[in-house]
Formats: sequence, structure tokens, C-alpha cells
Amino acid sequence: LDREGNPIVHTCHTCHTFLNRVEREDGPAVLGEGEFVHPTELEGRHAELRCVHCHAGGTAPDGTCAGCHTDQAGFRAGTLDAFGAFGIPAEPMADSVDCQDCHDLSRPTDIESINRLCVDCHDEDYEGMLASWQREIDHLLREAELQADAEGKDLLEALRQAGPLHNPDATRMIVPSIIEGRTAGGP
Repeated sequence: LDREGNPIVHTCHTCHTFLNRVEREDGPAVLGEGEFVHPTELEGRHAELRCVHCHAGGTAPDGTCAGCHTDQAGFRAGTLDAFGAFGIPAEPMADSVDCQDCHDLSRPTDIESINRLCVDCHDEDYEGMLASWQREIDHLLREAELQADAEGKDLLEALRQAGPLHNPDATRMIVPSIIEGRTAGGP
């Protein structure tokens, strides 16, 4: 409770004062206290996140998908440090498809919704493709979880964090190595 006995709320305004540019008719613009306006439009699930989910002190992340979703972007590009020993390639569509081409924030983020966006550019042969990849990769991950040593389990967690479908070919390369015990420190 605060000094007046009111519950302390977990909003930015509790601790921070936001200054906005205020235009005046009788002189130059000044700074005035006001409501916070996020510099990047937040859509869908992003608009519901608490500020500390992205802002943990220090410099704010770049206002792009890759600025916040660094593991996913790095895995997609084949540059995520956790998998450096595997020499994974970039996802084949990494240079031609942006995040929002697959992730429409105004829609649900389930496999079927994302797959519909694939079919928008590809023919009907792509119908159900992501669900098929998801089943295949889930099977691989379950098998790897049963056989992985401690280092392999760390790699599996990094893979889950990066999103295995962000680079399916790399996932298909990494998981068998984990199953066989050929991780970065393995034989």
C-alpha cells in the first residue's frame, strides 16, 4: 500500500513520469506531463504485455520483430550463438519473407492460421505443410528429450526458445546430433 493506504499498481506511471511535447498557440512547444505513448505501435498479444516483458532496464530494444525476438531471428538467419558449433544455414526464406508475412498479429498464432498465410503465396500443395512439420519436429524433440545428456537438454531448451519451425532444416540437423550425443562438447 502507498502512504495513503491505496494499493500500489504495477503500471509504468507508478514510478515514471512521462513527458510529451505540448504545442502552444502563444509560443514554442514545451514538455508537459502526460500519458505514455509507445514509440512502436503494439498490436495483438504485444499490446497486452507488461512493459517489463520487453524493458528490463538499459537501452530499449530495437522496435522491430528481431529487436525483441532475437533468438528467433538469429535461428532463422543461422547465426544464433547457441547453435554455432552446428554450422546451421539460414532458413531458405529468410531473405524473402519477413516476420509479419507469417505472423499476422491480428489473427491467432496457431499453426492453421499461419499456414493459411503460406497458401496465400504458394499453391494448395502447401495446405497442412506446417502442421506436418510440427508433428515431425515434435516427434524428434520428444525422442531427443529422452536421450539427451545435460548439454543436449540445454540445446533443446535453446531450440524451443528459438522456435523450431523458424528454421526446420536446422532443427532437423541439430536434433539428431543431440540424440546421438554429438553436441558441441560431445565426441
